[in-house]
Amino acid sequence: MTPKTIWRVVLAVAGAAFCLLAFRLAFTRSFEYAVAQPVRSFLHSLPTPLVVSVLSHLPVNEEPAAWIVRKLASIVFFGIVGVVVRGIAGGRVRSASKRAWLVVIAAVAMSAAIEIYEWPEAIGEEAFDLGCGAVGGAIGVFALRLFRRL
Repeated sequence: MTPKTIWRVVLAVAGAAFCLLAFRLAFTRSFEYAVAQPVRSFLHSLPTPLVVSVLSHLPVNEEPAAWIVRKLASIVFFGIVGVVVRGIAGGRVRSASKRAWLVVIAAVAMSAAIEIYEWPEAIGEEAFDLGCGAVGGAIGVFALRLFRRL
């Protein structure tokens, strides 16, 4: 095996392990409730009408601080999935725009896979979660471009 092939295999195994850990944390919800306290304190420091106004336009169906933490963690997770897929693809994707699309599509595909697993949910929740996948992919593209210049 070539060093590039070994690197791709290691990246794929590490990516799979990361996904298993993320799914475990999401299933137990231990991470979001452990981290929610600072977010809860921040929400309480904001004017109540502002918080109610913003949250009323989002598909929040649980404790808002834990929901915000889970969505932010999802965005980071989807971005990492996109970056891992880009790493596994290596130099096989030649164009910078195609590599960027690969990252975003991989992130959205992971979000869609999770939505299929969580079926049925309200369409607004599913659309919001797919949007989180797109945002995560965009952040992954930004991070890849940022670190390539270093």
